[in-house]
Amino acid sequence: MLRVSQLHGFNIFKCNDPLTDQYWSNVVLAMHMDGANDGTTFTDEKGHTVTFAGNVVTKTGNKKFGTASVFFDGTGDYLSVPNSDFDMGSQPFIAETWAYLTAGTSGAIVGNNSTFNSDCSWLVYVSSTGLTLDWIDTSSVYHVVGMLITVPQNTWVHLAVVVEADGNVTGYVNGVSAAGSADITSAIKPPGGPIYIGDVQHTSKKPLNGYLDDLRVTKGIARYTANFTPPCRSFPNS
Repeated sequence: MLRVSQLHGFNIFKCNDPLTDQYWSNVVLAMHMDGANDGTTFTDEKGHTVTFAGNVVTKTGNKKFGTASVFFDGTGDYLSVPNSDFDMGSQPFIAETWAYLTAGTSGAIVGNNSTFNSDCSWLVYVSSTGLTLDWIDTSSVYHVVGMLITVPQNTWVHLAVVVEADGNVTGYVNGVSAAGSADITSAIKPPGGPIYIGDVQHTSKKPLNGYLDDLRVTKGIARYTANFTPPCRSFPNS
């Protein structure tokens, strides 16, 4: 939440987001995406090795927080991290990021969707109708939750897909919930390969065209269960 104070006739905006994260132990992916202009390396705060593929680079000229964001040009760019703790099962979880989409109506945000269907697990992406969660149950049956909400282009927007403890799935754009939510009714199949950001290694590609900044995946807790004010600073590292 932002509060406004008056100081010598000027409006001073105070960011009230906490400097520590009470759910930090539940965070399984935490990317500030900071780096040099046209860089090809940055650190995941949870210790994952991040692999750059295609022409994906960090850019300092367009960012939400910190020193840079990651730019995807829509032609096979993606990041990947090894699969370690991304088995969501029947737990609540949330994937969230800041996005600046420059073209197209679809693009992968984060998840596992590999070349072979048997490897697939879950994927959060932007579709022509808004935010979407694909997930595969332990019988390898596909399920799609499409959330009807417009994702603006050429501006920074906060995107979040939340799976609550009861299985309810809700998408949020700038903290506003979307129509079209549905329930996850059985356990999600464990990922059979890496976690991808910005595209998927599947016959049905979902290349992202634009920028991502501050990507976080939290497992075991649903941070948002109603409309909220998006973070006003980069997420805490502890």
